[in-house]
Formats: sequence, C-alpha cells, structure tokens
Amino acid sequence: MDPKARADVDLAEHVQALLGRQQSLSTALRVPMVTTVSKGDGMYSGDSEYYLQAGASALSLLFQSLEAAGTRRADVGAVLDYACGFGRVTRWLAACFPGMVHAADLDPSAVDAVGKLIGVPTTHIAKDLSVRLPGSYDLIWVGSLLTHLDEADIVEVLRYLGGHLTSRGLLVVTTHGPYVAERLRSREKTYNLEETAVAALVERYDAQGSAFAAYRGMTDYGISLTRPHRLAAMAFDAGLDTVYFKARGWVKHQDCFSLRKT
Repeated sequence: MDPKARADVDLAEHVQALLGRQQSLSTALRVPMVTTVSKGDGMYSGDSEYYLQAGASALSLLFQSLEAAGTRRADVGAVLDYACGFGRVTRWLAACFPGMVHAADLDPSAVDAVGKLIGVPTTHIAKDLSVRLPGSYDLIWVGSLLTHLDEADIVEVLRYLGGHLTSRGLLVVTTHGPYVAERLRSREKTYNLEETAVAALVERYDAQGSAFAAYRGMTDYGISLTRPHRLAAMAFDAGLDTVYFKARGWVKHQDCFSLRKT
C-alpha cells in the first residue's frame, strides 16, 4: 500500500484484540496507546496485525533486556526511540513510559508526524551525527537501523548512542543475522538488492562474519549481515558490552542485542 495514496488509519480494534491476547502487555501500558497510523508511514503496508506486533515485540524485548540487566521498569526515567520513523514503536513506548519518551529521526516529516500524533518531544537528527540529543537515557531502542549500515557506520552509531546513555542505561539494537543470511542465500527474499549484490553480500558474510551491500544508486545505505560475535566486537570497539542477546528476537526476524557502557 502506497502511504501517499491513503489517509490516516485507526487501528483501535486491532489494538484491543492484540492486548486481549497478550495480557502482560496490556497491564504494562500505563496510559491508552495512540492507535492512529499516519498516512505517511511507509512501515504500514495494510497488515495491521504485523504492524502492531512489531511494536509489541520491541516492547517485550526492552522488558527482557531490563530484566537481564537487573533494572526495574520503575527505575527507567528517560527513553529514546532512535530512528523512530512514523512511530511504529514509539506509540508503545509512550503508553508504557508516559512523559519519559523522546523520539528522533533523520526524516523531518516522520519527526513532525510523531510529535503531532503521539505527542512526544522529538529531534531531527543529522546524518553525520553532529547533533547531540537533548539528554541522557536509561533506555534507547534502535530498530532496523544497523541493518542498513556498513560496519564502520554501525560502530559510529553505537559510539554516538553510547554517549547518550546514563550510567545504568541500556542500548537495544537489532541486526540481520544468520536467519536473514539464509533467506538471501536461498533467494527466498532479496531485500530489494540486485542479484549481483546479493551474491557478493553472502560471500563476504561467509568469509568475514559481517558484510554490507548498498541499494542501487546509493553508497552508504543498503543491507547488512552481521553474525552475533561480530556485532559484539563492534559494540566493544564502541565502548559497550553485551548484556543480552536473542536470535530472531524482533518479530522472529531480526537479532536483538542489549548493550551498556563498558
């Protein structure tokens, strides 16, 4: 579904059904969740169930990460959704941690939509990471950003966000791991890459444990593959230790890592 070809969508009935099936999530929400999806949200393809599951899965991973780190949810005072897009996860964070959430993205239209729709403070970030975010955070979520960057940029993003963590803060990120590598190898899914790029990407991943292929017409944005041990090494280079890992943790697709300052 082309986001430019539709109006805002209200998922209230779908939210109610999902929370009815997942009582632990329902009890975690302290205020009602915003159920409207902006017409500009490219993550919404018309599959309301998957769209909501992506947010619910992210929230569950954050809870698991806090538990692994020995941090109570009640002790979380500031939360950041980095590369928030149009608020697929932000809406869940805002309902669970009311008054504590900040959202940031490179896309000014996404930032504007999240601020107006979900009502959280926002920051328009710079691609070169030159803009410091307004504060330090106990919990930072980064869903499906590192999946599009090469190794050098991944380390820089991790170092940048690590500099915005409180002393007890957790940085929770997702990556494309072995599951995605096998989907590419079998051509079950090409992730919008051309055939030659897919072949080269898988070959480099097999040889090095991490690899990147740019989308056609681009140089620094595409698809990355990262074995868990390589991401842990990148995090260490950025001054971060791995606290928690879950293979295919995010909607049974992307690997999830929880990191904190070394």
